[in-house]
Amino acid sequence: MEIYEHNAVHGNPSPAPQKDKPHAVVWIAAALAAVAVILSVVALVFSCRKRVDAPSYARVFGQVRSSCVQVYGASVAGSGVVYKIDGGKTYILTNHHVVEEGAPVSVRFTQHGEKIAATVLGFDSYHDIALLEAEGDYGAKAVRPSDTPTVGMQVLAVGNNLGYGIAAFDGIVSQTDRMLQVDETGSSAKKVVPVYAVTSPVNGGMSGGGLFDMQGGIVGINAYQTVKADGREVDGMSFSVPYAIAEKIARQILKERSGGQINKLYVSADLYGDADKTVDLIFTAFSFSARFAPEGLKINGLLYDEANPPFEILGGLPQVNDIVCKIGALDVTPQTEYASVFAECLEYIHDSSLGTEPMQIVLRRGAQTVTVTYSFKLRKNY
Repeated sequence: MEIYEHNAVHGNPSPAPQKDKPHAVVWIAAALAAVAVILSVVALVFSCRKRVDAPSYARVFGQVRSSCVQVYGASVAGSGVVYKIDGGKTYILTNHHVVEEGAPVSVRFTQHGEKIAATVLGFDSYHDIALLEAEGDYGAKAVRPSDTPTVGMQVLAVGNNLGYGIAAFDGIVSQTDRMLQVDETGSSAKKVVPVYAVTSPVNGGMSGGGLFDMQGGIVGINAYQTVKADGREVDGMSFSVPYAIAEKIARQILKERSGGQINKLYVSADLYGDADKTVDLIFTAFSFSARFAPEGLKINGLLYDEANPPFEILGGLPQVNDIVCKIGALDVTPQTEYASVFAECLEYIHDSSLGTEPMQIVLRRGAQTVTVTYSFKLRKNY
């Protein structure tokens, strides 16, 4: 309550003092305060929503667990993922080194369930992928393919850890374009394969398990662990076969059902040089080898006598120093990943929808463009 002093001077009272009108600065301050309150409320709402929607390893593990399988070969325990369920049968992707050709294989779909007999439908020893078939579905769920992972992406490696049951290990993708030199199964020879490098441990028993992104999509099949590299101990690093490659191999296995090595469009690789680990891609079926250079994938060798080129090649012929611009539907640039090259070559032979459609490779030769056509499907062990 405001009190004014009224002075009467000879009947002429003093007027009551008036309130000051609010200054413009006061109005501006009030408006800014109101805006700040509104923004705080909005930020709080989005923060709560972000916490609800944020990737959760627990949520992803729970989501993909029913897609992960324990696999038991003749002498080893491994892992697998459910590739598809069709006609009352479950098809399981795993590593070739987990199962032995001709040996009995069994799988377990739940932590405490019984082991179920499975059949090896076929395999690709180079990429270390095999496909199994089991009667029934046992409440399993097929995996959902995801996009190609990016460097730094969070992932979850899931598998039959040490043979004691399905477990998960978190990590990130550190490389998406790694060519890894590994020992050939049952041989002293070595091979070089395209993999994703992941900063996540993969212990014994987890081979053949899945590498999942934070949306529960599968990006790879866990295959290799490194104990030593260049004489140095390695910890917390593993390597996965890109799912884009594994899925195409699975399609061909289902088509052939040979129980053994599938027909393949053979692309291999060799490492050269101790310092830069230069990689030569050897396109055996395409009759040339190539190496990534600043200008692109450059042909550096021919696998045939130039005076007597292979009859399967129609149109132009590859030449040394040609730049490979396109393989099938894949545009090839200096940034193209090795896994994409392998996957596209596999697509040609493993995609039944292509029928007898020829594979075309587009080359840049100076200012010219040359198209080489390979109008054949490869035979086993070409």
